[in-house]
Amino acid sequence: MKVLQLVRALDIGGLEQVVINITKHFEERHQFELFLGCLFFRGTRFDEAKTHIAWVGNPEADNSYLHLPTFIDLVRFLKKYKIDIIHSHNPVPHRYAYFASLFTGIPIVHTKHGRNYPKNKKAVWLNRLYASRSRRIVAVSKDAAKVSIDIEKINPQKVTTIVNGIDTEQFKPRPEVAIDLRRKNGIPDDSFVIGSVGRLAPEKDYLLLLESFAKAFPTNEKVHLLLVGDGSEKSQLLQKAKDLDVENRVHLPGMQKNTEMWYPCMDVFCLTSITEGTSITLLESAAAGLPAVVSDVGGNADIVTHQETGYVINPRNKLSLYGESFKKLFSSKKLRITMGTKAREKIVQCYSLKAMIEGYQRCYTSTCKTR
Repeated sequence: MKVLQLVRALDIGGLEQVVINITKHFEERHQFELFLGCLFFRGTRFDEAKTHIAWVGNPEADNSYLHLPTFIDLVRFLKKYKIDIIHSHNPVPHRYAYFASLFTGIPIVHTKHGRNYPKNKKAVWLNRLYASRSRRIVAVSKDAAKVSIDIEKINPQKVTTIVNGIDTEQFKPRPEVAIDLRRKNGIPDDSFVIGSVGRLAPEKDYLLLLESFAKAFPTNEKVHLLLVGDGSEKSQLLQKAKDLDVENRVHLPGMQKNTEMWYPCMDVFCLTSITEGTSITLLESAAAGLPAVVSDVGGNADIVTHQETGYVINPRNKLSLYGESFKKLFSSKKLRITMGTKAREKIVQCYSLKAMIEGYQRCYTSTCKTR
């Protein structure tokens, strides 16, 4: 069976990591023949997928609802390589997959990586329309599945939940690497580090994290904030850190590929996101043995067990609750170790890469059987 993974581009992000994991796994095992399709451009992680055949559209397509030259080229590619399944990821690829399916009859498996604007009536209607030609809607969290069924009114028989999974051998506690990496980035050996990994984008709301850090520890030189990633809000975050007079304790090393080496530099992981599906970085940090403080959105509360493997903040934007959680973890190394150990145990048991791959294998097989 031939499966085309269709994305906007293969850049940095949790969605992209899932696509890379799926593609690499099935290519190595020869269970399915995987193809990669990027609608707008290749992206910085394109080569990591290691697929032998790929299709790349046109950057101009990003400015239109359905860019005709890109769409025609996609249909030609599907027919040339006799693709059996189009596997789209998030709304824009789902749109192109929907129209391509109308022209070719190829079934769609669609993965919903987040809530996809459930308060936007137009977005809800379009998601329902695209789902009408999809054999399977895969939600990466219970919350995303609930949006599909309750708000978008998609047939529950079409909706299945396959949570994201990670390689728990790649992401594990590595205390030996922390000291050297901390020193290289100007972080004292004995400091308490609150950290996060992700795009510096509005939906991650790192400004909220920065404010809560500064409010909880306005002058404590032993508490630092480490944000690994890059994005549109970097300059704004740097300016905000300066305004709050904490810039000497805020570290932004930029985009990093070897994220498994950065989690050991942290004492607690934090997500203040406005929206999430099943956060890959949250899974990775937990597998690395970190307790977490997270906003109560998407699948965060499924991953973090409140007061057992970390703290779930509700309402998600209340500064004082983040600060209280940080202070509890700062004051007790024993609590951090206990929570971190339980966090890793939960990831190994419930969020393995093996379970995720098996879920998609069943999904592909059942889709082809009913074609």
